[in-house]
Amino acid sequence: YTYTSDQSYSLLEAANTANYVMGAGTASGANTNTNDCGLAYGHAYSILAAFTMDSTKMVLLRNPWGTTTYSGDWKHDDSSWTDALVAQVPHGIDPRTSNVDGIFAMPFTTFIDTSQTCISSF
Repeated sequence: YTYTSDQSYSLLEAANTANYVMGAGTASGANTNTNDCGLAYGHAYSILAAFTMDSTKMVLLRNPWGTTTYSGDWKHDDSSWTDALVAQVPHGIDPRTSNVDGIFAMPFTTFIDTSQTCISSF
């Protein structure tokens, strides 16, 4: 069975609401190399939250190494971040500065996009 994007997000959001431990991973490869999103190959990431920011479905992730080189939309220095949008991010996290702790926000569309090499499993 293949889930639609909306069904996949609903499942992730339900798991988040139930406080499940969640994770995601990148495709195999040398973790010294990065993929299309600037994430290390062959690496696991904690999913901290699934949330909606205005009308954009988002995923909040953390690299257990405590650093991140995520380079996609909504990266830490993306000019789209405003104080009003940051206020919608769960757990009081400010994605503009949390990159130093390995925390970053990613649009759900990027998270599940199989046409690029970003997150390969969750």
